[in-house]
Amino acid sequence: MESLNRDTEAVLSPNEYLFMAEANGQTQVVTGPIKKPIDSANELMVFDDQTQEFKRVGTVSQAIRRMPVVDESSYVVLHNPAAENKYPDIAGTTSAIPLETGKKVNITGPISFALWPGQIAEVIAGHILRTNQYLIIRVYNAETARENWEDSILKKTGGDDGDDVKDLQKGDLGNGQLYVIKGTEVNFYIPPTGLEVIADENGSFVRDAVTLENLEYCILKNESGEKRYIAGPAVEFPEPDETFESKGSNRIFRGVELNENMGIYVKVTSPYDGHEIGTELFITGQDEKIYMPRPEHAIITYGDKNFIHYAIAIPEGEARYILDKVKGDVKLVEGPTMLLPDPRSQVIVRRILSKPQCNLWYPGNEDVRSYNAGAEAEDLREDFEEQTAGVRAFSEAGMGLPENDNSFEQERNLMSSRNMYSNAAKVRKETRTYKKSHDLISDSMVRGTTYTKPRTITMTEGKFEGAVKIGVWPGFAVQVIDALGDREVIFGPTTRLLDYNDTLEVLELSTGTPKDDERTIKTTYLQTGNNQISDEIEAMTKDMVEVTINVAYLVNFDRKKSEYWFSVSNYVKLLTDRCRSIIINMIKQHNIEDINHGYMNLIRDMILGENKDGEREGRAFENGMNIVDVDVKSLEIDDEGVGSLIAIAQKSSVTNALNVIKAQDLLKATKKIEAATQETEDLKHATARKKVANENEMELDEKAEEVLETLWIRTEENKEASISSDDLESAEKEAIEPLL
Repeated sequence: MESLNRDTEAVLSPNEYLFMAEANGQTQVVTGPIKKPIDSANELMVFDDQTQEFKRVGTVSQAIRRMPVVDESSYVVLHNPAAENKYPDIAGTTSAIPLETGKKVNITGPISFALWPGQIAEVIAGHILRTNQYLIIRVYNAETARENWEDSILKKTGGDDGDDVKDLQKGDLGNGQLYVIKGTEVNFYIPPTGLEVIADENGSFVRDAVTLENLEYCILKNESGEKRYIAGPAVEFPEPDETFESKGSNRIFRGVELNENMGIYVKVTSPYDGHEIGTELFITGQDEKIYMPRPEHAIITYGDKNFIHYAIAIPEGEARYILDKVKGDVKLVEGPTMLLPDPRSQVIVRRILSKPQCNLWYPGNEDVRSYNAGAEAEDLREDFEEQTAGVRAFSEAGMGLPENDNSFEQERNLMSSRNMYSNAAKVRKETRTYKKSHDLISDSMVRGTTYTKPRTITMTEGKFEGAVKIGVWPGFAVQVIDALGDREVIFGPTTRLLDYNDTLEVLELSTGTPKDDERTIKTTYLQTGNNQISDEIEAMTKDMVEVTINVAYLVNFDRKKSEYWFSVSNYVKLLTDRCRSIIINMIKQHNIEDINHGYMNLIRDMILGENKDGEREGRAFENGMNIVDVDVKSLEIDDEGVGSLIAIAQKSSVTNALNVIKAQDLLKATKKIEAATQETEDLKHATARKKVANENEMELDEKAEEVLETLWIRTEENKEASISSDDLESAEKEAIEPLL
């Protein structure tokens, strides 16, 4: 606690102390309960355990420290002890004394004391162990540990003092040595000075042993790389230099249940029970019903397939080809049977039929022809080649052979020389899925092939049991957010499979007219093209006439700014609010007559920009949204009186316009009628003239015939009268002259 005048005195309660530096440089330890005046020449100080530095403080409350209180079941590790374990006096002021810097001692409770300047105290509860727990202790000062050996508190499990179960002997102690205190032998432990209990990576001193049930095992590896496989039931404690092998946080693994139709392919990495190093074994359920890994075994797998080999069912009337990898011959295995090939010497092969064979053996069967000639056959060839590539990798306990080891060259040559694959008569595609139902931790080898076959199944249901698939339509987009918060915009048309923690960005869009925040709809799909947004705008003109305008905006999103598309959750409200403000401001600057006659062009000019050579600039937003067109649907005048006056004026204007149009139409009709009449009269006159001409021509023709006939008669008469030629010509002229 602190006095009212903290600058001149300090009041310390029991179990409190502080450091005070005097003017002569001497540091005093003030221990409560006490009331201590503070001179102006004195300075309050604290010792920082982390930096191990003294720091000056300005207030008493900052300087006061609590004494470490150690109960009877705990101990304190005191760094930099004083000689003879001397402590500052209680309820007094004691000058600081020299410390044994760099040393530490373990002091058991119950005890409480103030610290000297420069000391660090760490109170640790006594270590209580269950039977499946243990401690790892380390000797940091063997000589001191021998001297204080009898001070250790060791309670025997099920008994009293544990003197008879102290496995550690004082003569065996050495600096840096590690020892294990097992809960099966000791249930309470406090180390003496010279020994320390090592905490695990989580800061816990008490460690859990592995409790194994039937069919379970664990793996312990020491610092030299040797492993121990422990099978249950058992409680297993590691040696001081051993650690548990784990997969993730799991240190316990189950053995593999086998039946006669299952097997595991292993290689012997060290000799045991008559098996020489390098020997390959195929262990089936007939040999071991439960397989427990051994340190001498390395599991051989093909590619990333399951380490368990499954038999395949051959129904009656069907068969499989089996290649003997030792002899090189192929035999036919007919059904009904369960076939479990021995991977050491047997491989199931498939045969590819040539096109002539398909046509001859299966005439007209396009499925057979396409199956043998298609990509599936090519994939099978590649997988077959990969299988014959030999051992690819060995585990840390493997043989250390290179990937292209010559010991497998003969096998590769043998396998690649055979062109035997699937029996093409079976065009039904077999899809084999490997279900990894076991977490088998063991040394392993990996080989590439497709011939470790599980059972064949046909998936007819369970369509929605797979990964989430999102179908994005044309003209739409979604934003995918992963577990780390990274975002990706997916453009349609496409499909996307989501990871387990992936989510989609949600948009909340305003609906109805006018647009507001009350009527919204949530969606994850953003329409990026030809997006039409309608709105209703109420405004007032310059001459105080209220109008209602209905508009529709055509919106596209700029793909170059796709990272901003989803930055605005309600882009509809953003667009309508901004355009509504622009239009209301524009309406306010015009009277009702101007608005009524030109509101469409005014609105389009304000939103899209002025029309330049038939094009408008449009309006862009910060989220990549662009207005490319505006459809001004209607304008309604809310004041009925003003609306009626405007309607009357418009009606009168329309009537006058119609009268003008009617008069113009009558004029046009009259002109057409008169023109037609004139043309008719002209035609009549022309017809009459033509008729007179025709009559005159006929009359002339008749007169000419009469003249000719008269001439002929006179000529005949003159011939008979022997008239001279001159008289004859004179008579002809006389006869023709009236005709001319």
